[in-house]
Amino acid sequence: MTSLAVSIAAPDADSALAALHQAAPDADLAELRVDLMHDRDFELASLLEARSLPVIVTCRPQREGGRWQGSETNRLNVLRAAADFQTDYIDLEWDAADELASFNRHRSRFILSRHDFTAMPANLPDQAAALWAAGADVVKL
Repeated sequence: MTSLAVSIAAPDADSALAALHQAAPDADLAELRVDLMHDRDFELASLLEARSLPVIVTCRPQREGGRWQGSETNRLNVLRAAADFQTDYIDLEWDAADELASFNRHRSRFILSRHDFTAMPANLPDQAAALWAAGADVVKL
């Protein structure tokens, strides 16, 4: 079975919500890239409550190719809030996997991801096994 996921890279919550509604008829899943939003004071709860398809909340730090410029604590708090609002999936980087215990895991599933923009690592099976062992529901390499 093929699924279509759409990445939403919107500058603000209103644009993100419009993009989510536009994607809903054709997409199976949407990735909300919070790190790409210019407006950091958006209301995540209202955005997630209005979703019409399953959502992955991603707040990618610069070290993993994202654009989050706030502190690591604030970034993790954004992702914790997404878990508290029971978003469908949360994408968390491999080097923050030890933070999983601090998240509300009642409904959200966790994607542990690792990005290497220089080459394909030779030890992908070992990396995947480590992410599964850390508590991932989904592994993304």
